[in-house]
Amino acid sequence: MILHGKDCIFPHYNDILQGLSTILAKESHASTVDNICSAISKLITVNPNGVPLEQVFPALMQHLPLKVDFIENEAIVRCFYGLYQQGNPVLKEQLANVIKIVVHIYHKKESSNDETENLVNDFLRTINRDFPQEFASIVASMGEDVTNNVQKLFV
Repeated sequence: MILHGKDCIFPHYNDILQGLSTILAKESHASTVDNICSAISKLITVNPNGVPLEQVFPALMQHLPLKVDFIENEAIVRCFYGLYQQGNPVLKEQLANVIKIVVHIYHKKESSNDETENLVNDFLRTINRDFPQEFASIVASMGEDVTNNVQKLFV
């Protein structure tokens, strides 16, 4: 509904976000939390200007990486990549955490299909190209096993 409703959904963004935020604050079921994170990511992807990113994005980040419903990682990474390509300042403030989450998805093989895997790989290569020192430092902080695995992307 969010991805295809577009203009019809825009007037209802505040109500949708309020409802999702209320549920997210109380929910403990991992799959439900993962689905809410995906829905919020889709709202951001479709209409980033319709979302108060200064409040919503940090709240979203608190619930990532996803715990069980890895098919929803496509929406998460697509959201991150779209904000990154737009040069969004809220994403830039959270770039270290975004890198950790996407590296986690890559390292744990939590992409549910080839399209998501390619998206993850492209995004990691792009960040590494744009911010090589920061990227290397963040990946190194995640441990030797993670570092060695991520380096396979660049050979």
